[in-house]
Amino acid sequence: MELMAPYLSRGYNMYIDSWSSSPTLFEKLLQADMNVVGTVRLNRKNMPEKLKKQKLKKGDAIAVYIHKMMAVK
Repeated sequence: MELMAPYLSRGYNMYIDSWSSSPTLFEKLLQADMNVVGTVRLNRKNMPEKLKKQKLKKGDAIAVYIHKMMAVK
């Protein structure tokens, strides 16, 4: 959040990898008017249980919506 402070509340888009991402961070950035796209590891805190438990076949996809966020597996 400190790194992005100059860009918050200005409507920017941010793209991040799974190393530093989490649903909690995404939610904080959304509240600061920062759109976020990135990969998240399934073992992160606050990941939807539906994504963790769902077994998919090749070519299948599932989307889960929480507040203003969408997670796709």
